[in-house]
Amino acid sequence: MASKVLQKIETEVIAAVDQQIQLDQLQQALMQNEDFLLFIELRENVSKKWTEVRNFIEATMVPAYVAGEIDKTLKGAWGSITVTESDRFSIDEAELPKKFFKTIPNETKIRKTYQLEGKAPKGTTHSKRYGILIKTKGEK
Repeated sequence: MASKVLQKIETEVIAAVDQQIQLDQLQQALMQNEDFLLFIELRENVSKKWTEVRNFIEATMVPAYVAGEIDKTLKGAWGSITVTESDRFSIDEAELPKKFFKTIPNETKIRKTYQLEGKAPKGTTHSKRYGILIKTKGEK
């Protein structure tokens, strides 16, 4: 029985090694192709650029929106950028009235109460979370 197990292990290892050899050979062939090398370089540069652009937009657009200097959405021929916001509550369960509990605090009920009354219920502290949503033309 042990020999069957060892034989199966050996078969699997050989199959994995064969695939690794094929992958290495294909990589060597592709690395000779200048268009492929350009593609890899450009893909990395585009990815880095989008990270830089997103960080820049979030660092500049969110504070400007919160300060009331700009509208929530910026549109252009390239697409749109929207500031997103969501309510957050820090909860002190000892202070929070029972009507806001299921087995855990009911954040939906807390949020609706906040929206209706304009203040956070006792036992909660309200804060907002901001982010950005970028949609570009031709995006899939």
